[in-house]
Amino acid sequence: MKLFIGPYCSANGKSIYLGTFMDETCSWQAPSGTYEKFSYGVSLPYSTENLIDSEFVSCKEPQDANDNNNGDQQDEDDVLEICERLYEDSAKCEEGLADGVTYYPNTYGCEFLKSLKAPGKMNSSKSSVSAAKVFAGLFAATTVVCAGVAFYMYQQNKRSNVKLNENDGTLA
Repeated sequence: MKLFIGPYCSANGKSIYLGTFMDETCSWQAPSGTYEKFSYGVSLPYSTENLIDSEFVSCKEPQDANDNNNGDQQDEDDVLEICERLYEDSAKCEEGLADGVTYYPNTYGCEFLKSLKAPGKMNSSKSSVSAAKVFAGLFAATTVVCAGVAFYMYQQNKRSNVKLNENDGTLA
């Protein structure tokens, strides 16, 4: 059995923890205590404490002109270059914004963002529930049909087994 360790978001979306998973995409969480079972009782680091600091880092450029930000103070905005790059590289879904917010909304990341699911929540999606119901209904229907065919064949077999009288060949 292969196990994988990866990050996942908390239920409220404000924390990131490490967890043990059954697949390499970290979609199916392993049962509780799996890591401890294979690591002689030692618990997984960051499984109960947040991986990220709860304090925010400011993206506003400092006003000092001593070139601490590699010359980024010379541009027209007041945003650190690292924050600009993080925003540019991130997936965005800017659909449904009010007029005038942006001239060219970026909607390339909408499908990706909608496809994200928290681990353990994949079983409760509507598509998997309806697929399970369809297969259960199909199984029930085929079972009833097979039972009916079996009963019909039993009745046919029962009627065809007629005992003949051993002495004169007439029906008994």
